[in-house]
Amino acid sequence: MRQLEPYIIPVVLLTFLLSAVYFGLYRNLNNMADKQRVTTIILSALGLSFGLFQVLLNISVQGARNKSQLRYAEYKELGKLLASITELMTFGTSEKLNTFTDVNRLYLTLHGKITDFEGFVATNSNFLFKGLDRKESVKSLHNDLLEIRHHTFDYKTRTDTIEMVYRGENENPEMERMELMSEIVIWLGNLHYSLSNFNKRKYEVLGEVQTYF
Repeated sequence: MRQLEPYIIPVVLLTFLLSAVYFGLYRNLNNMADKQRVTTIILSALGLSFGLFQVLLNISVQGARNKSQLRYAEYKELGKLLASITELMTFGTSEKLNTFTDVNRLYLTLHGKITDFEGFVATNSNFLFKGLDRKESVKSLHNDLLEIRHHTFDYKTRTDTIEMVYRGENENPEMERMELMSEIVIWLGNLHYSLSNFNKRKYEVLGEVQTYF
């Protein structure tokens, strides 16, 4: 149906113009005195109608092509964004994130990418991908991202607390390291389900976007 959209308005206009010519002139041709003049008017009207149809059709088709190109470009950007989130979290979980700086950097980067995803959905749901924000797969993916961010924020907060406890007079590098490693294990356990769902659902969302082409 989307492939036919560029042709709907031009065809409707042409139908209207041809109907106007038929009912306004051709049907009454036998009742008109100057038939030759009326015939000329009819032919001119038909020529004008087909000319307007061709112009509008070209504009509509070109607009559809441009829209299709924009859709494809946005689709590629979405694919890169979702892949970068997987890469970020895979990299993050494979490293020994046992310093406050590393955890903060991970959380802030993740937060920025989730904001980019939300912006993509909000921006494109009214033009390139109408109704995308109402798709269940998109809502589910967004929930997965919020859960990943929530677990990462909790991990960051607990890490921050440990960093604060073992500063100054209470410095104990060995005990601090053990507690931080324990928090990593807890975080990875909490993160596993949401991250696994995200990695599956991102392909569902990309497939949903492909249906707009």
